[in-house]
Amino acid sequence: MAPIRLLCSATAVVGLALCAACTAAAPPASSSPAPASAAAPTGPETDAECAALPPFDAVVFTYPSGGDPDAPKPSADALKQWAATAVGPVTALADAAPAELAAPVATLRAAIDGAAQGTPVDPADQEITAAATAVDKWGYDHCGFGTLDVTGTGTELPGVPATLPAGPLAVKFDNGGDPATKGFVLLVAKVRDGAQYTLDGIRDGSVDFNSIADVVGAAQPPAGESIGYAVSTLTPGRYLVVSPIGTPPQFTGTAAAEFTVT
Repeated sequence: MAPIRLLCSATAVVGLALCAACTAAAPPASSSPAPASAAAPTGPETDAECAALPPFDAVVFTYPSGGDPDAPKPSADALKQWAATAVGPVTALADAAPAELAAPVATLRAAIDGAAQGTPVDPADQEITAAATAVDKWGYDHCGFGTLDVTGTGTELPGVPATLPAGPLAVKFDNGGDPATKGFVLLVAKVRDGAQYTLDGIRDGSVDFNSIADVVGAAQPPAGESIGYAVSTLTPGRYLVVSPIGTPPQFTGTAAAEFTVT
């Protein structure tokens, strides 16, 4: 649920907002694919909550203006229209949430209720970021989704496999390291049909990431923490995993990897 993250995954009302900043061009870095870890088992007591997570995270990404912090604030009418599409998914999430998620889900729902009244979601609100992270971490731990476990080294993204199955995906991103060299956020994006690119081009900024792919997941560690989570849904196609290095606006590089969903 994570900069793009404004409501980006149940991670999200916070991630989307940073997405535009995160995908800014930066100097080169490299990547090294590795196998994804096994998913946790699910059970009858978790099924309803797990089923509600991907639709909620998906609607977060439709937030007006895409969460771009440099874009004009969305109009009250645009916010209300978006909130109308989000009320169903967040209600399903709230109805199915176990006791330990009641407070985080209530925080996310309050943000959506505010949007329904014309109040923009604040991408810098750490309470929202923490709530989204808690919900997505629960999904990673309990839902049995396919998983993507990535560690940002400052130059590479070990943990990205060559292929992943279609369906719900739980992402865990450990960005550790020095603030100047760690990955700021991990973006998972589906490459548009016919788009041409090279990973080196994304790393050195010669390829405009936003022009070739659409972000479907963003895992951003909350302030003071090193691990972030996200939940998204994969459909067949090519995907990029991208992480800007450093702290905005002082990005010093971009790590990039790719995988295929069949």
